[in-house]
Amino acid sequence: TSNIYTTEFSAISYDIFGSPYQKTGSFLADNSLDFGYLGKPYNADTELYDYGFRDYSPTTARFTTVDPIRDGRNWYSYVVNDPVNYVDLWGLSEVIIGVSTSDDFWGTTIGQHVFVMYIDNENSQNSIMLDASGSYGGGRTSDIVDNYQIEISIESYLNYFDTNEILTTFTLELSETEKQNVKNEIERTQGRTWMQCARMTSELIINTNIVEDFDYKNTPKGVLNELLKYKESYPDKLDVKQYSFKTKEEIENEKCCLD
Repeated sequence: TSNIYTTEFSAISYDIFGSPYQKTGSFLADNSLDFGYLGKPYNADTELYDYGFRDYSPTTARFTTVDPIRDGRNWYSYVVNDPVNYVDLWGLSEVIIGVSTSDDFWGTTIGQHVFVMYIDNENSQNSIMLDASGSYGGGRTSDIVDNYQIEISIESYLNYFDTNEILTTFTLELSETEKQNVKNEIERTQGRTWMQCARMTSELIINTNIVEDFDYKNTPKGVLNELLKYKESYPDKLDVKQYSFKTKEEIENEKCCLD
């Protein structure tokens, strides 16, 4: 607070998970904060932050309810327990890389297809997808698919195709800035290409640096293997799942992510 005679400053310090531990200034007398850790309102009575879609407890380093988008395997954790390197401003958002493969010769040697989804679960109209050389959503003149054309989600993608292929998805734990960089990179894509899905996905990954030490690959199977190697080195930085296009359901196989 301030007047023409005095100026009073207030400050607050947090631990890495957002729990207030040192406070100064008169406006903190009631321990309430309009804008606390990451700019979120803090309720001193409940000791919770209001993240809009759900509340966050800094004392337990967990959200109080499940992730609405069911992202990853732990739907309560905050940025895979690594708040030094990651932030989640709303408890919602995801970048997914998907690779489809099959049991035939081409599917096992080079793979079928690879795509990148940026999904905005707060406003679905902001969702966008790099589907280079793909056919999701029907005829189009661009490698970009947006939510005005067709829903951008794994569930919708699985329902769109009727094949015997397997879809492996990689949901990456990224900062909001990194996710926005992915979206920007997709939006810069121009024109329509053929047989270029792996090349363009590799370029996006390298240009945005969302996967450390990623080696450029020109086949979907190559991209798949690079991402599985990354999973082995950094198991907490992405979540891997497999789905059947035929049953439209997740394949419950713990070894799917390591083979």
